[in-house]
Amino acid sequence: MKDTDRALPGFGALALLVLTVAMMYGLSWLFGFAYSLLHDLPVLEATGRIQRDLALLTVIQLLAMGSALAVGLRLFDPDSPLPEALSLTPVPPATLGACIAAGVCLQWPLTELSNVLHAHVFGPDSLAQQLAIQNMIEPHSFGQGVLVVASMAALI
Repeated sequence: MKDTDRALPGFGALALLVLTVAMMYGLSWLFGFAYSLLHDLPVLEATGRIQRDLALLTVIQLLAMGSALAVGLRLFDPDSPLPEALSLTPVPPATLGACIAAGVCLQWPLTELSNVLHAHVFGPDSLAQQLAIQNMIEPHSFGQGVLVVASMAALI
């Protein structure tokens, strides 16, 4: 099969994006429900706690993205084995280094673009939400620092 035959159609990419976002919300509520049963809390409070936990948010996002990828592979390329469907091939170290350098260089401008778009689409975040996000990603110990870095790397 040629690579152009295996290209994901635009509607398929959009459908997988919507599926990923829906699965992230669904999984956060599912984790919140389980947390509420384990800790005898109302579901809304438990879900709020889940949504403020960086490690659990990372797990939820990885599960949702992995599931959406698996669904996409089965829908759009059901006959290929996983490594072939993902087109996994070793890359030269120089190429990998260039990709990492480009990612580092683009991190700041893309983050700022995301912030501007978020502010225009959703409006400014409340002070309480800004403080909650800052508290979630601000490490207060070495272990929390490692967790923040590992979570951010997993999300990226």
